[in-house]
Amino acid sequence: MRLNIQRLSAEGVANEYRQKLDERIEEQGSTDNLNEIWKSIHNSIDTVAREVIGTTQGRQHKEWFDVDCQRATDEKDLAWKRMLTAATRQNRERYNELRAAEKRIHRRKKREYEERILNAAQESFERNDVRRFYATVNSVRNKSFPSPVMCNDREGNLLTEKESVLARWKEHFEMLLNGQSNRVDIESRMRIGEDGQTVEPPTLAEVQKAIKELKNCKAAGKDGLPAELLKSGSEQLHNTIHQVIQRIWVDEQMPSDWLESHLPIVQEGS
Repeated sequence: MRLNIQRLSAEGVANEYRQKLDERIEEQGSTDNLNEIWKSIHNSIDTVAREVIGTTQGRQHKEWFDVDCQRATDEKDLAWKRMLTAATRQNRERYNELRAAEKRIHRRKKREYEERILNAAQESFERNDVRRFYATVNSVRNKSFPSPVMCNDREGNLLTEKESVLARWKEHFEMLLNGQSNRVDIESRMRIGEDGQTVEPPTLAEVQKAIKELKNCKAAGKDGLPAELLKSGSEQLHNTIHQVIQRIWVDEQMPSDWLESHLPIVQEGS
């Protein structure tokens, strides 16, 4: 279940979300623990969002196999059993007739289903509803294929055995973590405070600008909070986030949740 972000565009919903979130933030107790501060903010946003906009399972894939298809299949199966019981010419012809009818019905139902999907995608495109358009397209485009367990060794030779592949990945990550890096010298490009001037922490306006520039219709991170929830918040929410960032700037330490992420594995040379 994911948050129904599209509800924020409905009349009055965004205002209700901001108002209730402000009330929730005001009820928060004070603490000096950075992790608890962020956890309280996160829980407030998530709780209010679920209360106001609710959740959705996304677009449900409506199978083309309906009652008509099931009836045609049942009739064909019954004819098959009759033919097995008495393999007469009449039973064989009846079975072949119902089998052909089943295929015609299945093809027609599938074609009608695909046409409905295409029409829905076209309507979403014409309404400039990008989120719904891609959800519709992906519902029929996405397929699950087993990933082959293979990779290349350092000489470019293909490895297919599971043990060899695991050993190669181990070698690869050991080189990344412990080996020499080709990274440029960061210190040569970033000089902070070496000119004797104090570098001030980000201002509220800068934080609000960064929040405003977050992209919509993007998958939420590990915290499960889409960018729209932050952008739809009031200045009180932005001010609370600004206080967290100021605390990070001074203490040089982030909330533990911010240090967790999903790490995609990309094969070397791919």
